[in-house]
Amino acid sequence: MLLVSQGVVQNFNAYDSATLVDKTITVESDVKDADDNVMTDAAGENVKETTAVTTQTIAQGPVASQEAIKMWGTNGGRFNANSAHPFENRISRRGF
Repeated sequence: MLLVSQGVVQNFNAYDSATLVDKTITVESDVKDADDNVMTDAAGENVKETTAVTTQTIAQGPVASQEAIKMWGTNGGRFNANSAHPFENRISRRGF
């Protein structure tokens, strides 16, 4: 209940999407052809395209209850130090 009171997610909802307030965020990525190969220019450099980011996906789920269980362990639970796992939701670490 302490984690929930501090804003850690605890629900069974699907992912939510939020519109960003800052419209100046862009992402640069490689351009690919129909065969999914990266396209290059005459100099051999990868062709890039810039895309504006307008939305953010917000992860949902029963994070607070699972995070509390992991905190009881002395070695970070199943994934060792600090329960670091590449697929873990980072929202629970920040508390929002």
